[in-house]
Amino acid sequence: MPVPSPPSQPSLSFFYSLLWMMAFCVFVIFYSSNIQAEESINNKTLQIGTYSCPPFVMIDESNDYQGLTFLMWNNIATKLNLKYTVQVLPLKDLLAAVASGKLDIGLSCISITPEREEILDFSHSFYETNLAIAIKQKKSLGNLHQYYIE
Repeated sequence: MPVPSPPSQPSLSFFYSLLWMMAFCVFVIFYSSNIQAEESINNKTLQIGTYSCPPFVMIDESNDYQGLTFLMWNNIATKLNLKYTVQVLPLKDLLAAVASGKLDIGLSCISITPEREEILDFSHSFYETNLAIAIKQKKSLGNLHQYYIE
């Protein structure tokens, strides 16, 4: 009676081929979804909301938007070839419009708070400060109101 031979082991080249095919499929899936996302955003006119908040957002005499936030945004929009329109809203309305999807983006000096993070996504903070007003220590100052109230 013949002795059965052990099952043949797949070669290492088979595993490498399989690995390359899987990597290629993953690449095609992610690449095609990125192309679709780029095409859809480049064909859309983004709706931007803002409010005046110098030095981040300033509106000049000819209704052009200036300031740190718009300097950064214009660089992003130019690099990505994005079209957009801007409307001025009070902060509360701007946040509500972005949260509801009526606006695509809100640009201004918007603080990131835990309550806002529950309903909105934020970029990384691009400006932080620890600026304050300095006065003498309380024990030697007396009542601060005496200096400002007549």
